[in-house]
Amino acid sequence: MSLGNEERKIVVGLETEKARKTYAEIEVLRQAGLWDNITNRLYYAAFHAVSALLINDGHIVSTYRGAVIMLRCKLPLFRTVSKLSAKIII
Repeated sequence: MSLGNEERKIVVGLETEKARKTYAEIEVLRQAGLWDNITNRLYYAAFHAVSALLINDGHIVSTYRGAVIMLRCKLPLFRTVSKLSAKIII
């Protein structure tokens, strides 16, 4: 799948908004003491944020594991993540 510039901007915007909305749910869950649900929301907020970064860079993202691997390979800042940290993230 190849996106044009306008399509890419739209998809990146949607992924970014999804990340923000998902992250915003955490405060409600915290007040209710739903800690397992908070972990789930953080997982998906991170996935959508990373997806936005990678899609903006022209990459296709379909799974969380694939997004983490691609993030480490494609964006130099994240290449420094240790193997132990990567195992914990994945």
